[in-house]
Amino acid sequence: MPTLEEILSQTEGPRRELLEQALAATTDLLSRDERQSLLKQTLDETIADLRKRRDSLPDSRHATGAGAFTQLDNVLLPLMKLQRCLDMDDVLGPYPSDQDAFDELISDVKPEDLPRRISEALQIIYLDQMETRANPVNGIVFNTRDVKLCVLVTLPVSARGRSVAAHFILDTGAPRTYIALSVLEALELPEISMYSEAVRLNGVKMTMGVSDTEKVSHDGGRTMQPSLYVGLNILGMDFLDSAEVKLEIDMQTMRVAMTSPRFPGTN
Repeated sequence: MPTLEEILSQTEGPRRELLEQALAATTDLLSRDERQSLLKQTLDETIADLRKRRDSLPDSRHATGAGAFTQLDNVLLPLMKLQRCLDMDDVLGPYPSDQDAFDELISDVKPEDLPRRISEALQIIYLDQMETRANPVNGIVFNTRDVKLCVLVTLPVSARGRSVAAHFILDTGAPRTYIALSVLEALELPEISMYSEAVRLNGVKMTMGVSDTEKVSHDGGRTMQPSLYVGLNILGMDFLDSAEVKLEIDMQTMRVAMTSPRFPGTN
């Protein structure tokens, strides 16, 4: 994992601008020595340290418990956006300059499909209220133009006393789980707060990324078209591993069931 100093020297375009924006916001918050020390840390280490600092501030939360925007948020938000870009590279690989060379894993599933044909297929309205736990978790094998086997499941995402139904695409090639901003909006949870507050996926506490980010090319930093994951919910291996999920697929009925000893009975 490169340090901030290495990212700054090796990166151009929008990603470098995000890092420069974050560093500029530290001018009135950190001493010169602290800023120099920050540059020697990795991006993940920096974000973790700044979150601890932010959460220790007396004004870091409203009286209602919602995350307040402190000065540190001006540093954290661009760093988190940069982290998402790098995370998506881990999942998808560098964005190619030749669109025809891109392996369109889920190109036939679009964000606008979630409240429509995907909801109809799963028989659950997207972002509707849902119990915080389901056992088993039911899903389908969804036929698409580009993918022979696309597994879709509906899982409750819960935070702040709310729980909504989110349709996920199961991707065994994704190390992390990602949710769309539409889910956070339905939960009335600011993006900055999802890392310091308990967010649960079918009752399992998870640290999830946000899929709404753009891919950036590596040839001069030119912004390319958005990633195919933008606006979608991606169920990664972190959830399957941490929840000890057993996945059953019935190709006769095209139905899917997830069970786990960590999925309690529905409340």
